[in-house]
Amino acid sequence: LEVDMHQSLITPRIQVIDKAQVPPDPVRPIKELQIPLSFVAGLLIGIMILTLLELNNQRVRRPDQATACLALPILGFVPKLSRRDRLQWGGALRLASEQPGSRVCEVFRNLRSGLMGIEGPEKARSLVITSPTQGEGKSLIGINLAATCARAGESVLLVDMDLRHPRLAASLGLKGEHVGLVDVLTGHATWQEAVKETGVTNLHALVAGQGDSVPLDILGTVEMHDLIERWTEEFDRVILDGPPLLGLADVRVISRFADGMILAVDAGRHQAQTLVRVRELCEQEGLGAIGVI
Repeated sequence: LEVDMHQSLITPRIQVIDKAQVPPDPVRPIKELQIPLSFVAGLLIGIMILTLLELNNQRVRRPDQATACLALPILGFVPKLSRRDRLQWGGALRLASEQPGSRVCEVFRNLRSGLMGIEGPEKARSLVITSPTQGEGKSLIGINLAATCARAGESVLLVDMDLRHPRLAASLGLKGEHVGLVDVLTGHATWQEAVKETGVTNLHALVAGQGDSVPLDILGTVEMHDLIERWTEEFDRVILDGPPLLGLADVRVISRFADGMILAVDAGRHQAQTLVRVRELCEQEGLGAIGVI
């Protein structure tokens, strides 16, 4: 009897009613629901990331930010030139000299007006145009500002003092080797021989010359100081296209010889701390910065 009861307990009494069948479609995931949800979730995450990046971004894009960092007045604004402008005219000088009624020319007339408002009765006859780093438009601003002053009746001398990256000769369409600033400082030519006429009335130019084998300390010599003083006696305005400010000592020496320095800053390129460093450098070394473009 005990054996029969034990046997009945361990023997399963299961009856198969229907056989299991594999479903033709997957139960999970539900694509019709998950695809829209994934899109919305990804969009929200992207917005959150961009918001955090924007909050942490300290790049200087607005005039009030530049003023706060540099503690300098804004002389004016130069819009980004279109590719058509750059290709059509081939050189920055022509933009302000051959299109007197254009939008670009009006921009530089406003810059000259802003400069005159900063100067007051004491006119800054010699100005250094520089920028924190290379490629921020300082040469374009210097060339066009010089052309605008010349068209207004001022006798202007434009000097390329960036011996590392000279731009004036190319902007004037000059090819080959030309007598320039280096030749004047080394005694191989007089500045009267090196100064060239341009296509703009009252505007004269002095290119950098071949400075590959010349020590850059030549810009800080007594001869350079005497030249700038002589130029300010001969011309109403002397505009010096200087080297970049950060990392180089060249423009710091040149600025001490000139009446004032203008900073060209490319919007959106620098963090705020970089421009604060520029301001501290100008204050510590007495570089005489008068405004920012």
